[in-house]
Amino acid sequence: MSLLKEKPFLTPNDKGIMGSDDAASIQNAIDTAAKAGVNKVVIPRYNKRADSMIWTIGATIQIPGNMHLVLDNCHLRLAEGFAGQMFTNALSCHEAGKLIAGEQTNIKVQGKGNALLDGGTQGETDDPWGSALLYFHNVREFSVEGFRVANQGGWGLCFMYCSFGKVAYIDFDSEGENREGVMLRCGCHDLCIEDITGYTGSNVLAINAVVGKQLEEPWHVMGHSIDVRNITVKNIKATTRGGGNIIRLFNQDGATMYNILIESVNDISVPQVEKQPTCAVRIGGQAEVNVRQALHGETKNITLRNLFTHAKYAVAISNTLANSLIENVHLHDDGACAVATFREEGVTTLSNLLFKGIYYNVDREDALEAGQVISLANCEGKNVVIRDVLCAKTARLAAVSGQISVDVMDVTVDELGDTLVDADEAATVKVKNIKVKGEVQK
Repeated sequence: MSLLKEKPFLTPNDKGIMGSDDAASIQNAIDTAAKAGVNKVVIPRYNKRADSMIWTIGATIQIPGNMHLVLDNCHLRLAEGFAGQMFTNALSCHEAGKLIAGEQTNIKVQGKGNALLDGGTQGETDDPWGSALLYFHNVREFSVEGFRVANQGGWGLCFMYCSFGKVAYIDFDSEGENREGVMLRCGCHDLCIEDITGYTGSNVLAINAVVGKQLEEPWHVMGHSIDVRNITVKNIKATTRGGGNIIRLFNQDGATMYNILIESVNDISVPQVEKQPTCAVRIGGQAEVNVRQALHGETKNITLRNLFTHAKYAVAISNTLANSLIENVHLHDDGACAVATFREEGVTTLSNLLFKGIYYNVDREDALEAGQVISLANCEGKNVVIRDVLCAKTARLAAVSGQISVDVMDVTVDELGDTLVDADEAATVKVKNIKVKGEVQK
């Protein structure tokens, strides 16, 4: 305890703290600081025990509540053969963590300088959950920010039943089908995700509320809502190397997703040079592990604005979406469709949607033969409005099918290769104030 009189924190290099390996040294520092009421641990660049600039982590480090962990220019790398989590909150490993009373609070993981969490050589895993480099479960009032994540075997940072927290200034550098960036799962609410940069193998950010015995159910917090709500996402400057999605929203099996704000998403991949994302933002999708898909009204109140991408689909919607705004979408270079619906089975149900400010500046050789700004295929619903569209060249402005009512207005198309709106007999499409090649269309 004499060390605590000299400085207001501990390090794993301190005398009497160093353990038999690097993970033990860090855990000893955390446990000692918590017991002494100091509640702050700094992991420095230099690893005194190993005389190395790398900390090799061969066991999961558990962080208690009321703990401030500072990653000071340090490089933490998973040990060869270890595919577990690098950091978790302490009660995530215990049955007590599945109770509301087991909620932990006030955990801060703060990177400084060039701090790095490195998955090492573990490679891709079929258990992306169990190999997340940082996993928080049932944590309230937390922050995770200011470091790089590379070579994760599965998910980089994963949060479940977490609330009133912030994840910010995280830079990713990874590739591979299951290597995702930030993952929000069931029960997350009142979170801010901002300033996320870099490259992931799969989704950069996934906001998922999925249940089922083979999915979230074993980690359910008794008495806690499974819904995902009140999430703010800002300043995403990133892309996926695996051809997936930059942001994915997905709920199923009775979990509701609502009050989601996504602002300023920039696809950083280089057209014609790096792999094109399939979707910049995808909402909904095929159900996992044989559970029911979201019903209409379970995915709602989504606001997406300021999206810049050359993904095949700028925004793709499956299953259902209600009471939402999608605004200021820019699709360029080799992109194909600005807004599209597609679903493996059944129809997509849409209601009370406004698509406003769509800028279609695609420069594909087949743009005048195959390009389309809007594709609402096999849909049902009403009160869908598309307005303020500027399009350089396309085969058609919109293709619409199914029992759906759509209003299209205030559109300017420079070059039109085929038809303005291709709608089947079941669809009701009203157009107003349309200009094609500078001429007003009646």
